[in-house]
Amino acid sequence: MGVPSELNHEDASAASAPLNRTDLFWSWQSGYKHLRMDVAPEGGVLKPDNSTTTTWNIHLGSTGCVGSAQTGETVNCSADNRPIIELDVSDIANQQIVIDYGKLVENSSLLNDQGGAPGCMSGPTDLDCPDIFDALGMGLGENSDPTPGQTVFSVETL
Repeated sequence: MGVPSELNHEDASAASAPLNRTDLFWSWQSGYKHLRMDVAPEGGVLKPDNSTTTTWNIHLGSTGCVGSAQTGETVNCSADNRPIIELDVSDIANQQIVIDYGKLVENSSLLNDQGGAPGCMSGPTDLDCPDIFDALGMGLGENSDPTPGQTVFSVETL
């Protein structure tokens, strides 16, 4: 899951499909979102300052990036944030890969944001991210220990 490092920092407006999707590009990190899931809970999301917003988002992407591919520099990111998902798919014609959103957010409150941008934007200090990253079997930030095993993806027989 995610965009390979060598393609992650191309110019989205000049890229070929599917990398031409600018809604999946993070201008502030000059790279693509590896996963984007946005929900609009009924009643909105309460922020710490008691204001509300309409969506709670999960945007998984590389962070801590330096360098500019547009100027020919090599881009290096301190946290690639690409989960490794291994599944046993033995009969692709009769099986499908399933993403369980409920498992992804089961320890998160979609009605209450803990600060910053609503939901998890992959930041190492974003309080809404640790449980999301745990569900994906990843560590959060550049020096974190990953949680063994992901709980979000599975294989089902058709």
